[in-house]
Amino acid sequence: MAPRRHAARSSALRLLALAACCPARPGAAAAAAAAADAGAAGTAGGAAVCLAGRLRALTRTLGLLRENLLPALRPQGGPAADVFLYSPSPTAEELARLGPLLEEPSPVRAVRFDDEGHLLEELGRTHEEVLRQAMRIRGNWLGSTGRELLPGSRDKRAGTGIFMMHAQNECLDMIETRELRRGAEYSHVVFTRTDLRWIFPHPPLDLLRSDFAWVPDTGEDDWGGLYDKHLVVPRSAAHHALGGWRLLRSGRAKRILVDALGEQALRGNDTNTERWLAVRLLAAGLRVARFPLTGYVSCDPGKWVTQVDARLPMHAVGGFVCSEERDGRYPLEHAAVVSFAACLSSAGRVSASNWSLSAAQRCYCPHPLPARHPGDPFADWLALCRMSERDLD
Repeated sequence: MAPRRHAARSSALRLLALAACCPARPGAAAAAAAAADAGAAGTAGGAAVCLAGRLRALTRTLGLLRENLLPALRPQGGPAADVFLYSPSPTAEELARLGPLLEEPSPVRAVRFDDEGHLLEELGRTHEEVLRQAMRIRGNWLGSTGRELLPGSRDKRAGTGIFMMHAQNECLDMIETRELRRGAEYSHVVFTRTDLRWIFPHPPLDLLRSDFAWVPDTGEDDWGGLYDKHLVVPRSAAHHALGGWRLLRSGRAKRILVDALGEQALRGNDTNTERWLAVRLLAAGLRVARFPLTGYVSCDPGKWVTQVDARLPMHAVGGFVCSEERDGRYPLEHAAVVSFAACLSSAGRVSASNWSLSAAQRCYCPHPLPARHPGDPFADWLALCRMSERDLD
């Protein structure tokens, strides 16, 4: 099977200017070195998995999550992954779907539910001026599900950007509380969504070196930034990867975005959640690497779904009725995931053992590898493709 073209690399090229405006955060190199040392010293800390989103999605995804995601996040000879669950306003029926995940031995260490009904109001009361300044930067990075960000502002934004930042902060808080109790940090933090349907095993944690922040790649769904629905980062990087809420409330979010994107951030309408993630990682001096995604965002069968396609302008996008046969929310993402899964399972098996370095490189990497460009903030994009077995020892 021929490797797919890396169309998503154009996202990196559009963000090349970040290299000049976002120098590595003081201490970032030390943090990366500490992460590498932690990985070399062993993975006794294990992985903390933030699972966030609507519980109704688990009808289609929970079985595959237990089969293809969580086992892969257990390092060889290390502990099983711990799960920290956050969900807004679950119903009794949705709570019942959690049952299999709570069966002994359950990986769930903490759960938080929040109706999020007054989240915007509380943010406006306690951080009004900070939020008002952040609102000068347009785009769905502050997605408010169409509600006014501040009373009387008439600023109503599509998407769930603010609510996802809040969810990630809740996960960070649960993880920190658990670490205090057990007296040790985790080695990795994973963020993932309840609606991701893992049709093939996730790459083993041992394959993802600890000196990188790992972001899945579909070749299409970066939207000018970085895919933001699943992340694997060393523990030292978690506050940057999942710390958008804290940056927003502290007032640093606007400053970071303007430093990174320049005055165009105050004029354009394209600062989305994907670009906000890319800015956070690069401003922190983190090295970003990619791996082929093997789970896609699914929809609820029987529901009408507005199709999201990066190839089409929004006015040209239609919709469809979600079904068992057609449940991919994003067509390009779904096609890429199916293609990667087919290539990785070409040996006739479907297990994490398919994720050898050679198989990953065969199914994902372009040949020949492109030259590295001086000053490219995404110079490590294809780190998986440049690795050898010695790098995994």
